[in-house]
Amino acid sequence: MHGQNQDELVSRVTKIRREEDLSFASASGIRMEFLELMDAPLRGIKNPLGERPRASDLDYVTMPLNKCMASIHEKFGDGSLLLAPMGIGSHVDHLTLRDWVLHNLGKLSSRYRIGFYEDLHYASRRELRLAGLHQFRQLIPERLACRRVRIPLEGDVLAKLKLIEIYSSQLLGEKPSLANFSPAEDPDLGPHEAIWMIEAKAD
Repeated sequence: MHGQNQDELVSRVTKIRREEDLSFASASGIRMEFLELMDAPLRGIKNPLGERPRASDLDYVTMPLNKCMASIHEKFGDGSLLLAPMGIGSHVDHLTLRDWVLHNLGKLSSRYRIGFYEDLHYASRRELRLAGLHQFRQLIPERLACRRVRIPLEGDVLAKLKLIEIYSSQLLGEKPSLANFSPAEDPDLGPHEAIWMIEAKAD
């Protein structure tokens, strides 16, 4: 598509996604701050699962993210928790955010506690999860360690599924399954989410 048709598509998709985000924020009791960044397909990336971030992708997010980081620091000061996707599933938008944080790790770690989350639904597939974790560990500087923090859902299973259902444009009419939104790990651990915290290695 070109010209007006493309602009209309971008506008329509952006409106739908923004409305879903606002509904999620309202249901979760959180405040959403939009950075006005377009999803990869709207930037002309035909296969977002088959592309590695380019320098232009990192440039694209740098100014909005720097502005966002400054705003967070101004409001909350040092020690705020900064979470980024691990890039499991190799979605170029997730990888771009992951790589931006890793490229700026020295500066960011002086102000924030940094964690990377096992991005779902991708991490619910065992092969993808293991490959993604392996790749992620290779990117962490030798001087640092990663500590996995498991967040059990316990009594929040139904609440989580209701929040997922808000994103109907991505579910394509299907009811979400909890199995698709919990990391593919030991089933005895129960439904959970996971964050890998970046820390200095113990002496």
